[in-house]
Amino acid sequence: MNELYGILKLLKNGSVKRMNGNWIGKSIFVLKMIFILITFKALSIGLVYALDYLGVFTKPVNLNRIGFDNLSKIETLLFTSVFAPIVEELAFRLPLRVSKWGICIGSIGFSFILCKVLIELNWLYSGFSSLLVGVLILSSLSKINLQRLKSFWRSNRKLIFYSSLLVFSFLHLKNYQLTFELFLFSPIILLPRFLGGLVFSYVRF
Repeated sequence: MNELYGILKLLKNGSVKRMNGNWIGKSIFVLKMIFILITFKALSIGLVYALDYLGVFTKPVNLNRIGFDNLSKIETLLFTSVFAPIVEELAFRLPLRVSKWGICIGSIGFSFILCKVLIELNWLYSGFSSLLVGVLILSSLSKINLQRLKSFWRSNRKLIFYSSLLVFSFLHLKNYQLTFELFLFSPIILLPRFLGGLVFSYVRF
């Protein structure tokens, strides 16, 4: 399958060329990527559950699910299936292709995640702080600075790609209670996130 070869090429080079084609070809491409994503997720989540069943380690409890107890099922669904994935894609996948607005919107998304997830500010402060960061970056991105940024991106594609993918994956450790066992088995626990991020990065390219 060409898509699997393309994903391997992305892992090797840190980028792939943009796909050309009509809407039918692109629709088929999207369906193939959904199939690959589901397969990757099923295999990686199956590995986690298998190791938990065999007693290799204890599968950690997702603390976010506990935090959703006060939300309705609709609110939980909207947050976990719509809002959070959109912010993550804007923060980690949109800037993989350099553009002025891509960098600006990506910085807003990334700043929001840092403020809300790591610093644990409330929604209002997180939103205001991330918008302020976006405005500052937008105002500083002159044509010369944007060209310099594009040149840096081209010269460090692999570093930027893997940094984005790993930061995206390891930020999800905040979903769990931080323990030594969690850090020890984090590559396995975060494998579904890593593979999901890999597929979405390929789609973005």
